[in-house]
Amino acid sequence: MPTRNLSIMFTDIKGFTHRTSSSTRDAMTKMMDNHARLLIPVFKYFDGTVVKTIGDAYLVYFSSPTDAVLCGVTIQEVLRQHNKDLHQDEKLEIRVAINVGDVELMDNDIMGEPVNIAARLEGIAEAGEVYFTEAVYQTMNRREAPSAEVGEHVFKGIPHPIRVYKVIDEPDSDLAKRLTECVWLSDKGPVIEGIREGIVEPEHKKPSKSKYGSIAALIVVAVIVVVLLLPSERDKHIKTAQLLSAEADFVNALNTIEPDIRDNPTDAELRALSLKLATSHIKKLVQQGALSSAYDWLETALKERSYLDSLRPQLAVLDARIIVKDDPRGNQYTTFYALAERYPNNTEALYTAAKLLEEGKYFTYMTVWLYRKVLERGGYKDDISIFEHSLKVMANVRDYASLKASHDIIEQYFPQQAVQWAKLALDEGSAAEIFHAYQTLKNLKNSIVESDFYLALYNLIQGKELDESFRHIAEISDPDKQQHILKLHKELVDSYPRFFMYENVKEAIEENRNKLIKNWGVS
Repeated sequence: MPTRNLSIMFTDIKGFTHRTSSSTRDAMTKMMDNHARLLIPVFKYFDGTVVKTIGDAYLVYFSSPTDAVLCGVTIQEVLRQHNKDLHQDEKLEIRVAINVGDVELMDNDIMGEPVNIAARLEGIAEAGEVYFTEAVYQTMNRREAPSAEVGEHVFKGIPHPIRVYKVIDEPDSDLAKRLTECVWLSDKGPVIEGIREGIVEPEHKKPSKSKYGSIAALIVVAVIVVVLLLPSERDKHIKTAQLLSAEADFVNALNTIEPDIRDNPTDAELRALSLKLATSHIKKLVQQGALSSAYDWLETALKERSYLDSLRPQLAVLDARIIVKDDPRGNQYTTFYALAERYPNNTEALYTAAKLLEEGKYFTYMTVWLYRKVLERGGYKDDISIFEHSLKVMANVRDYASLKASHDIIEQYFPQQAVQWAKLALDEGSAAEIFHAYQTLKNLKNSIVESDFYLALYNLIQGKELDESFRHIAEISDPDKQQHILKLHKELVDSYPRFFMYENVKEAIEENRNKLIKNWGVS
């Protein structure tokens, strides 16, 4: 199977599921036509190969990581121009995620961990942004696009944390000027000239040059080359900062390049290094358990160093960590409610709090409430671990509020996974799983609840209409199902009074089990 080192890009449309459910067929057709008309020419310009479309998403690969990143920012510029005069409901907003690595090509598809990481990264990318991994950051031409570190993320199914970066939208940067000059929209779609060639004006804007003008330009270039070859204080400071960083002395490293970045705040390399050093210092303090120190340091640094502003959301995350450390069982509800109110636009802080509570093995209402609040705010909708935690709550908790919140999560945000789980649970699950699976399918109006057999199981668990339930259950002839049903009866009897209130119900279920054993001729 052929293997190549490629840059992988995923794109998708913000709010596509909601728009699909609330728009007419004509409106959706128009949106998808615009989607293809605006994006495909950009892919082609940067030599991107479209592997496939998955609903509203494109999977594309590139030979060059720099081309992939420039393609991403060009897409956002095209959409910025397209959306400029449109109503919010008509705007097309795209998330872009990029990774690089060795992938396998087969049957017009690509496979491998780099593809999986790119897909996971797309799940956390923001609309209008271009997110990429550290692997891309290390291999791309970083002078082409100013970037900043977002932070480390742990993705489902990926055994190691991934450091994430994003392109910075700096209006005065060379890239922003090039995009403005070299990208525009025509009736047929986007027109792009000169982006891949560096700072080159499009042909339709180039002034004529005299012979002497060309010679002068060459002299200027020669002078610039000589100057660049000379050692600079900036480069010395960067080297010193990198050495200090290797010794985990991140604060002194940051102080070393402080004068340089203050003199040149748009220097992309200095900004990226500053963010990396600040992030590493915070991470070091967190690992040492010094959460309050990390919070205080970042709060002060944000006041004094505006170039670290992209780390501001991490204040909320540190705040969340401190709250969970003080209340690891999540019993002080008002503290967590206040956290959500303090950061109305931050989903990562609430997600962090929920994840820490979950890691403590506490199936509390607060954990489920935090996860639901994260989803309501539009975050982590592709994180299957939230769905899995909700199922664990259903299997282990009897608290009504926790169970209701868990049902809301799986039915509103993971309906397809919920149906798959529920159907399997009805045939193989425990009493609690069958009870909640039937309720889930009923809430989702799935036709399986019309089955007399599954209704009989549901009533059996509640200790209701046992004679009618016995009649439908006794008709089962499949040996595996018979064993599951007998095991279910035994579980109900042994767990009394968890599922029903009265002794006579327990006795009736035990009697039905004995009759089934006799009727089926099994033990």
